[in-house]
Amino acid sequence: MARSKAGKSVKQDSSKKERRAEQREILLAEVDFLRHQLADEERRRETIEGKTGQLLGQVSIVISIVALFIPLLSDELNVFPLWQKILAVTLFVVVVIAFIISIWIASTTWIINKYGYLRADLEDFYRCGKPRHQEDFLNQHKSLLTEMIPQHVTVNNLKGTKLISAGIAFRLGILLLGILSVLLSIALTVDSNRPTMIETINTTPY
Repeated sequence: MARSKAGKSVKQDSSKKERRAEQREILLAEVDFLRHQLADEERRRETIEGKTGQLLGQVSIVISIVALFIPLLSDELNVFPLWQKILAVTLFVVVVIAFIISIWIASTTWIINKYGYLRADLEDFYRCGKPRHQEDFLNQHKSLLTEMIPQHVTVNNLKGTKLISAGIAFRLGILLLGILSVLLSIALTVDSNRPTMIETINTTPY
């Protein structure tokens, strides 16, 4: 009887150890999966912020180029009729507004207080008590990752949406700037081919 009871207790202990080992492996796999998810969101954040920086740089370059042509355009507009001046100035103002909107939307994604990310430290691990076993530490790690990942996804989605909106405003500004350039080129070409009053007088037969 004693031997049978001892054998049963040994089997129970071994089965408990096996179950604990299996649970530990499952916890390790879950934590590893969540860590990969968090790493993916970190890479996504870096991509979004990098593209935002590129967009701001492109907008700044375009605005600098446009500013250089303002004195030239103001001189050329003097020869146009009033309705053409109003049309050109209106298009130019809309272009500037589109670029300003693009800069404003893109730059708001860098507000840390509004678009911050959750970070875990040792105090977060110990807020429910210092873990006594590896399983306790893994469970706490899993809980923190489960809390952090949705917040990172939400912030990245907001930043990505704002980046898309800023890109749309930038493309709209480029499109309107191209239309304005084409219209000014056509107007200047037509005006240069139009005979002046002196030429008309000289070509008038006596």
